Amino acid sequence: MDDIQRLIAVEEIKRLKSRYFRALDKKDWDAFAANFTDDIIFDFTESDTGQDVDELVQHVYRVEGAKEAAAWARDALGDAVTSHHGHMPDIDVLDDESAIGTWSLNDQIWFPPGSEFRFSKLEGYGHYEETYKRVDGAWKVASAKFIRHHAVWTVRGDD
Repeated sequence: MDDIQRLIAVEEIKRLKSRYFRALDKKDWDAFAANFTDDIIFDFTESDTGQDVDELVQHVYRVEGAKEAAAWARDALGDAVTSHHGHMPDIDVLDDESAIGTWSLNDQIWFPPGSEFRFSKLEGYGHYEETYKRVDGAWKVASAKFIRHHAVWTVRGDD
């Protein structure tokens, strides 16, 4: 792979991540799943911010499979308004078919009135550590580890 091909691959992966966030925030679950390999591993097990948010633990775990990842996101965030931003991508193209990347992340989640949570809003900060595979000529996310370093939770009534 020459330098131009490598730069094109990096740009394609950036656009992939943009489609991922846009589909998630628009709640387009088919488009969201289309960004992943069929056997993606979504790992949210390192998202502990040390805060007492036990009621959300059921939504923080490891998911395998593109359809399963979309179903998990739909169940966890389907009724919420979300805004996800990925910043400062650090992408290494390993060869024609694989790459790795780290993204800084800021997400905001507004839980609707009447939701099961005592929180009305979450603003989080962290990183995504991802692997990518080229499938039928298109880059897909093959694994995504979400690591939340800090979260600000707004308790209902405090907003």
